[in-house]
Parts: sequence; C-alpha cells; structure tokens
Amino acid sequence: MDIRHRHSIATVAPVLTGERAPEGCPLDTLCVSFEDAANRFAFLVDEDTYCAQFGLSEDERRAVRNRDIPAMIEAGGQLVYLDLFAEIFAASALEMAAQRTSMSAEAFRTQGLTAPSRQDRDP
Repeated sequence: MDIRHRHSIATVAPVLTGERAPEGCPLDTLCVSFEDAANRFAFLVDEDTYCAQFGLSEDERRAVRNRDIPAMIEAGGQLVYLDLFAEIFAASALEMAAQRTSMSAEAFRTQGLTAPSRQDRDP
C-alpha cells in the first residue's frame, strides 16, 4: 500500500475545520470522560443522567443512544475520542460505524484509503 494513502474517514465525515471544531465539543468531552472507569460505570448505570452533564443536543443524544458513530462524526465528534465511547462496548469506532452500513469493518476501512494523510498535504 502506498504510504501516502492511509485510513481516513473522509468518505463518511465532513472535513474538520476551525469553524467546525467547537461543534463536537460536548461529544468529545463526554467521550474523554470515559478514560475513567468510574465514569464508564456511571454511564452504563444511567446513561441519560450521565449524558445530561455534557449539554448534548437532542441529535447528539440520539446518536449516543443509538450508538451511531457516523451521526456523532457528522455532529462534530472526533474519531479519536469516539473510540473511547466505542470501547465501552468492546468495539472500535470504525467497527461501530461499519455496523451502520452493509459493509464489514475491513471493507469500511478500505473505502477510506483514498484520502491522503495529513503529512502528505501541502503546507
């Protein structure tokens, strides 16, 4: 495989720009909280109460409730943080996103191999 072509979610996610970055802050903050085992437990015990602390929009809340990684990405969530969410369910965000399609995780991953990595873009 050409080193310039690495996995990307470009086929399922909008480009994260400075203007879009704040859109995913509530989701990202929620997901980062899952680094602490006590927080993962609190989420599993009472998901609605736990999520209420983070000010998620109704669309974000629905995406969390439905375990809909593509919708979370569309809402501005960053994949690196969404993986912390997916790990609660013994999956990766890529696997959870693939479940929303008719593709396997490997087929879903292969679709993303067309976008150049950040290091290959012009400065």
